[in-house]
Amino acid sequence: MLHYLLLLLSVAANVTYSSLYNHLGKTVLHDRRDAFRINMWVDLGVSVLLAGYVLLSGGGFSLYTVLLGMVFGCVTALGAVCKLKALENGPMSLTILLITASMVIPAFSGALFWQETISVWKIAGTLVMIFAGYLAAGKGEGKTSRVWLAYCIGAFLFIGSVGILQKIHQTSPWREQKTSFLLVAFLTAALRCAVLSR
Repeated sequence: MLHYLLLLLSVAANVTYSSLYNHLGKTVLHDRRDAFRINMWVDLGVSVLLAGYVLLSGGGFSLYTVLLGMVFGCVTALGAVCKLKALENGPMSLTILLITASMVIPAFSGALFWQETISVWKIAGTLVMIFAGYLAAGKGEGKTSRVWLAYCIGAFLFIGSVGILQKIHQTSPWREQKTSFLLVAFLTAALRCAVLSR
């Protein structure tokens, strides 16, 4: 039962996040620096929450966690900015559908790199999530372009890579440092966006 609740919360959060980004992309963005500024504030907000959790739980930081977290942060920042710019330059419906489909990257990378079996449930779950992305996107209007497609491909690859990086960390001896890993990642993403917003 808990899995269904988490699935519903995940879809609801994705709809809220995508709708907010679509609104910001269409009304607030004037140039690429605005996209970096928006993501910088989001990343800083998440960092504060994660820092509080790490302090309360007494989480540690290994060099492996810090370095991989920095890579994760850069990939996360690039994925978020590409998504925001794709929403700015094209229709929300098709953008969200293509970016939601990026989950096929982590879903099937397990079979390629970790010898995991591809079950019928994994394929069905992936299709359900893509269909949920389609429903969440709704019917929007907007023109596509090469710039929009380039940003969609960037978001697809970067957002899809996030799951692989998480899997790499969670199969390491330092997997208990997952909150510290995320804290480093979001601080790195915030710093990267702050530098690129200038």
